[in-house]
Amino acid sequence: MIDQDEWGRDPSVQTMRKVFSSIERAQHLFFLQLQVSFFDERIRRWRERALTIFEKMWDYAAQKGIPMDQESASDIYIFALARVINSDNVNVSDDKFPQDTKIKKIFMETST
Repeated sequence: MIDQDEWGRDPSVQTMRKVFSSIERAQHLFFLQLQVSFFDERIRRWRERALTIFEKMWDYAAQKGIPMDQESASDIYIFALARVINSDNVNVSDDKFPQDTKIKKIFMETST
């Protein structure tokens, strides 16, 4: 009997896979821009903290009816990651942050 991947054909699952794939690509490029080695021991801690912030921001946006797509998700995650890295005394210049004012507003409203 052939095991069909019904779960994988679900449109919402496909959408989330695309979102996470987009986030992974953005994160990879972000670390390249920062010239952070992929073997840096701090990355795991940064990613865990950024994920917590990302989830809070994503949930807030959903509650407020703010539409989120793949690009928005990537921008939110990179914004959260940049904030976490900055808080760890590694300078991330302003030009490396996503410039979407909507994301900055969501961050300010969820960081209280």
